Amino acid sequence: MSFPRFPKRTFLAVAGAIAAYGIVGAFVAPPIIRNVAANKLGQRLGRVVRIDDVAINPYTLEARVEGFRILEPDGRTPFASFDALDVTGMPSRSPGCGSTRSGMAHRTTTSATSSRA
Repeated sequence: MSFPRFPKRTFLAVAGAIAAYGIVGAFVAPPIIRNVAANKLGQRLGRVVRIDDVAINPYTLEARVEGFRILEPDGRTPFASFDALDVTGMPSRSPGCGSTRSGMAHRTTTSATSSRA
């Protein structure tokens, strides 16, 4: 039994695509996601939203958000916050192929405050 031989160019193209996916997912996307999420949430809530860090592992489909804060209208006092949020994703299956899971979020450390009485 003989196995098909893949040309060197095909191997390099596939390896390059996998590496590019990792680089974009781990280094390019997190700062963009952090800024866009903070801006969109801030507009939607009418408050200042701060996110210290977003880390993504594109190969394991895991993400971590650190230092998330929604501030009071004064822009300094926290309205709600959490220190870290870990999200683990699983690829969805096609319909009709059994159960579907979209992911699990794990809140690791929280501190929520509110100045409302």
